Amino acid sequence: MDAAFDAVSGVNAFQFAGDPRRALREAARVTKAGGRVVASLFAAPGRSQGTVAHEAMSALIPPGHTTDHAPTPSPRPATSRPRSPEPACG
Repeated sequence: MDAAFDAVSGVNAFQFAGDPRRALREAARVTKAGGRVVASLFAAPGRSQGTVAHEAMSALIPPGHTTDHAPTPSPRPATSRPRSPEPACG
């Protein structure tokens, strides 16, 4: 479906495509003339323009509902207990 969208966004996505340039071309193909293709990559908060957008969107959450829109926490990694040292033989 060519020229179907006003905007196409990829968050930490295009660089993982088998052919990133083709993925961007396809995003551009389905974007209307004058539309925008946006690629966002993760970076440290102080270096990421996504931080500015996230803060702006967070400001729109009504008071009392901030936990409704919190990111889903990642599961805690399984911790392995250190093995006890083998007793010395001898």
